[in-house]
Amino acid sequence: SDVLHKNYRDIAKRLGAYNYKRWNVYEEISYSTELTFCRSQRSIQHVYITTIPVKVNNQTVGAYAILHDITPQKEAEEQLAYTLKELENIKYALDESASVMIINASGTITYVNDMYVQYSGYEKEDLVGKYYRDAGLNHDHHELLETIKSGKVWRGQLEMGTKHHQSYWVSKTIVPLKDIDGNIIHYVSIHNDITEQKALENKLHFEATHDSLTGLPNRAILLKELNKVIEKGQQKSDEFFALLFLDCDNFKQINDEYGHHIGDEFLKAYTKRLKSC
Repeated sequence: SDVLHKNYRDIAKRLGAYNYKRWNVYEEISYSTELTFCRSQRSIQHVYITTIPVKVNNQTVGAYAILHDITPQKEAEEQLAYTLKELENIKYALDESASVMIINASGTITYVNDMYVQYSGYEKEDLVGKYYRDAGLNHDHHELLETIKSGKVWRGQLEMGTKHHQSYWVSKTIVPLKDIDGNIIHYVSIHNDITEQKALENKLHFEATHDSLTGLPNRAILLKELNKVIEKGQQKSDEFFALLFLDCDNFKQINDEYGHHIGDEFLKAYTKRLKSC
C-alpha cells in the first residue's frame, strides 16, 4: 500500500535516492542504471535497476523494473579505489625519500626510481630489464642472499659502487614479496645514502684509536693487538713473538730548547722514518 498507485520517482525520492531523476521508465527500449539510496548518514544502498518497457500497439503503457542490490560490489570497488590511492601515496612518499629498486624472482630488474638513478649514476635503461649481476650489482653477501631467499626481510649496511666506480655507503632494507601461494615473486630493495654518516663514524673511530699528532695507533690499540698475539701464543706452543721498544733520546731537551711546536715536528719526522722501515 505504501508504493501502489504512487509515482515511481516519488518512491525513489522517499527512499533517499539522490540521483533518482536519471531513472526514466518511459524509455523506448530496455536500459539499466544505478541508484544510490541514503537510508541514513551511515547507511547507503546501491541498486542496479533494469527497466523493460511494456508496449501495447507500439505504445509504452508501463514498465517492468528489476532491482539488484549491488551494495557489496560498490563498497568493494570503493575500498579498492581507496587502497590503490593509498598505495599510490605510499609509493610517492617512498620515491621522494629513498632509493628504490625492484627485482623479480629470477633476478631481473623491473623498476628503479629517480632517486636511485641520481645516486648510482646509472640511467634507467642501464638497469631495467637487465639481470642484476650484469648491471654491475654484484652483492656477494651470503647472509643477505640466504635471508631474502628464505622469505625474510634483510636489513644492514652495504658499500655500493656508482656507474663510474665511486663507492658510497647505504643503509639497505630488502623485502621479499610473495604471491597468494606464498611464492616469492619480487624483491623490493630500499636504501638511503649514509656515506657522510659512515665517514663521520670512521673519523671518530680513528680519533679514538690513534694519536692525533702522528696518526699512529695509540695505547688502546697496542694493548688490544698485544693481547691477541699473547692469546694466540698460548693456544699454539710453537707460536713466538718479539716486542721491540724504541725511545727518542733527549726528546725533553728538544722541547725545552726549541719549543713544543718543534718537538711536534720532530715526532712527525720520527713517525715517517718508523713507517718507512
